[in-house]
Amino acid sequence: MNDAVSRRDAGLRSCLRKLGEQRFNCALGGQTLIRRYLLKPRDAEGVADLLTTVFTEREPLSLALDIGYEDMKAFSRTACDLASRSGLSAVAKDAEGQIVGFALGENWPALPREDPLLGDCYPHMAPIFALLSSCKKAFDAAHISDNQALHIVCVGVCAQHRNRGITKLLVADIMALAAESGIARALTEATGLSWHLFASLGFETTHEVFYRSFVFDNTRPFAGITGVPSTKVMEKLSALNGSHLNNPEVVPKRCVSGMKYCPLQRCYPDTSWHVLAPAHIDEYRIFAYGVHCRSNGRAQ
Repeated sequence: MNDAVSRRDAGLRSCLRKLGEQRFNCALGGQTLIRRYLLKPRDAEGVADLLTTVFTEREPLSLALDIGYEDMKAFSRTACDLASRSGLSAVAKDAEGQIVGFALGENWPALPREDPLLGDCYPHMAPIFALLSSCKKAFDAAHISDNQALHIVCVGVCAQHRNRGITKLLVADIMALAAESGIARALTEATGLSWHLFASLGFETTHEVFYRSFVFDNTRPFAGITGVPSTKVMEKLSALNGSHLNNPEVVPKRCVSGMKYCPLQRCYPDTSWHVLAPAHIDEYRIFAYGVHCRSNGRAQ
């Protein structure tokens, strides 16, 4: 990578530290402001706390293995530390700065790190790693010539902010980050809770591992899971593969008066970044999930 590209990517990452913000109605009246940021190491511990809570309370595989809080927290710390250095993960915070949601991503193929080693480090979770490993092998087998992708490791949101579309925006955020790095495909393993989320974002199922038939060490550890039958390998191709940078089709129809559009960063100077919500795709003629600006708290 040449110096010019490195400087451009460094500048882009700096600009994207704040990814956007929205106001949501509160259950007790009024509104709450949620801001989204690129995940940094200083927030890794807070995300690990939320990930641990979400997965020990709701995630089907963790519940099937009866994984305790401390066991999950040890793994969560490792996962969040890696994600905070990937440049492909995002976090949502409320007006007080409390972490309320996350989407963790990484480059795929990942750096050398075999799932069996994770199983050795976290033996209670070994069946989960084995199942996810089979999913990844299926993905690699289907993309022998080009298996580069954004691997969406996990997503989550705290209980009081569920069903507001926060995780959908966070996934769109990291897909946009990956696209700017030239990664045109996204991959995830949806264990049940996130099926509908990824389907609503245009992901398609390419492989399934059914819980009743999955075998680990001559046992069927997930056969007792009810309500969801399988983990799905889900993929999405993004058209944001680099050609959009000088393409007038990505410029919003409505521009802010007096502001010059910057095709490299796909924003207007001196405005915050905001990843386009799915409902606005047609309105703004952005390929897949693009970025448009906000001014005075309103989408332009």
